[in-house]
Amino acid sequence: MRLIDEISQVRLKNYYALEKLNKILSHEDYKKSKIDNKNLFCGRLLLKRDFGALTFFTINFNNKEIQLVSHKDSTNNYINMPLLDRGDNIFFSVKGAITNKNNEQVPLIIEWKLISKCFFDLPQKHFGLKDIDIKYKMKYVDLMVNKSEFEFYQKLTKLYSSLDIFLQKKNFLKIITPVLEREYGGANALPFETKLQYDKKNLFLSVAPEFHLKKYLVSGFLNIYSISSCFRNEGIDTTHHPEFLSLEIYKTFADCNDMSKIAQQVIKYIFKFLDNDFVFKRTFIKLKYEDAVNKFFLKNHNLTWKKSTYKDLIKILILKNDLERFKTKYKESNKKNDFLLMFLFENYVEEFLIQPIHITDFPAISSSLAEEKKNKRLDRIETYMFGKEIANMFTEEINFLKLETNMFNYRANEDESEPYNSSFLRAMAYGMNRAGGIGLGLQRIILMASKKLSIKDLIFQPLSNID
Repeated sequence: MRLIDEISQVRLKNYYALEKLNKILSHEDYKKSKIDNKNLFCGRLLLKRDFGALTFFTINFNNKEIQLVSHKDSTNNYINMPLLDRGDNIFFSVKGAITNKNNEQVPLIIEWKLISKCFFDLPQKHFGLKDIDIKYKMKYVDLMVNKSEFEFYQKLTKLYSSLDIFLQKKNFLKIITPVLEREYGGANALPFETKLQYDKKNLFLSVAPEFHLKKYLVSGFLNIYSISSCFRNEGIDTTHHPEFLSLEIYKTFADCNDMSKIAQQVIKYIFKFLDNDFVFKRTFIKLKYEDAVNKFFLKNHNLTWKKSTYKDLIKILILKNDLERFKTKYKESNKKNDFLLMFLFENYVEEFLIQPIHITDFPAISSSLAEEKKNKRLDRIETYMFGKEIANMFTEEINFLKLETNMFNYRANEDESEPYNSSFLRAMAYGMNRAGGIGLGLQRIILMASKKLSIKDLIFQPLSNID
């Protein structure tokens, strides 16, 4: 069915009538009016009220409401103004003013023309769309009348620009990375897959910019960052969306501790920019991965990780009806090992990490890309806040032989695992300087700072549940 079949017949008739009357603004009309008359207004009609010989108009231009008035004896073609509908974009020429009941001077319309017709009814002024699915699908309509949402999106756009300035002042160069790639990698995630019509070979949408950025480091770049669109074939909830923005930062001759300080600065900057009054401590708390499992989970069962047995831990999972989920995720885990430690952390600890906290000393099996320390733990830090991971810092593994072995063997018995990426490994075989890296969940941090309820509130055109 064509969209025109859904159009209001009344609005359609009004449009054709205005067209016949030559009351639709052409580009030549606009250029001539701009030269001849400085008293010009244009905007979307939000409200029209008739008072005898007067008609008051409230229009919106760049989220500013302007009131104008027409008079049957002063406004050219006043008789055809009823053909204007709420939502229409209109061009007005004004001269003089009329005083309203609040003793305010309201500009008087002497000429007008339609810029573009709105063929659908607008939602109520100031309140926006009520149906949440329609609101996400047609956010452009919501922003027409929802002043606070329009202001938020303006601020959000300015934030992305200001982050560039913030990082470039710290001598980081912005890198643009590809979205389509022959081999994906840089995160444990399922990719979106397609084929190139030219050669029928597989292509993937980028799950992370990491491998591209590290190629820049190999080539000799020092301090770089990227704000990139990433695509992961995962579920949709309040903090996950298949397309999202990631901020990745790399600094040569730095480690994960250095990068954690930069992460803190970025997080605090975003909160301040969005006028969030959350009080941050000077430095975030640090807690080892294993200690977090002890403190927030095993302590409640009078156990510690070191003193517990595999049987003890399995008993707890049975009590929580979670044994099958664990065995499904980690199919070959039939003894006390780091797979079990990771399962406990991810499912029973993360939700309690409310205050900003750095979790350190991750199990070696949790990533193939971070440098391993002597204690068989990774030189890796993750930052958590309000029960969610918001940043991931590595001392990057640069030893090609270790990387290739890790990527070839690394499978954390999960469906989402790091693939073997020959293009990335070939680059690393040329040698890369020591470096620290950060991956920040940019929209998740903004979600917290803005106090919005869903990541969809930060995406102008999120995936919708309706056609």
